[in-house]
Amino acid sequence: MREVITMTLKAQKRAKILEMVKNKKIKQKDAAIILGICRRQLIRIFKEYLSKGDEALNHKLIGKPGNHRISSDIKEKIMQIVRNNYKGFKPTFIAEKLYEEHHIKIGASTLRLWMMETGLWKKIRKTAKHRTRRPRKEHFGEMIQMDGSIHDWFGTGKEVCLMNMVDDATGTSYGLFDTGETTQVALQCLFDWIMKYGIPYSIYCDYKSLFYTKREATIEEQLAGKLPLTKFERGLP
Repeated sequence: MREVITMTLKAQKRAKILEMVKNKKIKQKDAAIILGICRRQLIRIFKEYLSKGDEALNHKLIGKPGNHRISSDIKEKIMQIVRNNYKGFKPTFIAEKLYEEHHIKIGASTLRLWMMETGLWKKIRKTAKHRTRRPRKEHFGEMIQMDGSIHDWFGTGKEVCLMNMVDDATGTSYGLFDTGETTQVALQCLFDWIMKYGIPYSIYCDYKSLFYTKREATIEEQLAGKLPLTKFERGLP
């Protein structure tokens, strides 16, 4: 009769990846990256897998109480203290008080789970902060939004860049297609805008290396009191 080995999802994933390593479908370094472990750990696990098979991948404590598991009697005593003394308080605060006043050390996360099981605590869902919409500028040319987007715009299977400029006040827009999102394309698009509508008061761009730089100022720039600029910024009129 063939022995049936019960495996966790984690162990099943490891078995599948290690079997691919065994059959030389992927390299060990790639398997380590997929499993989120170091190369040395992958080699150790792979050796055990070759010698013991799937059984080597299951944790030795699976199906058994953990070494650090708290007995049900102690758990009940702790929960009785919580019910009698700290009902309505948050788990983190109660965990601190249990340690300070009762000399009981227990993690806030564990206590939170226990309190949820007994109805003493409800999971609080975090709601997204309300974002107020920025009012549009009042006048044409006060601020231009500029951004590049690479996409298969024409459905030909070939991606091209759409460099787009939009006036914040009126929504007036201008676009330029090119092979990539480069400084030359951005400057050409801005030049076309200026020739058609005039020089804008300000330009708003996404945080990309094309428009922003994190490099430190050179010695020459520091001496001149200048900030480090991108090629796009140096090319502005």
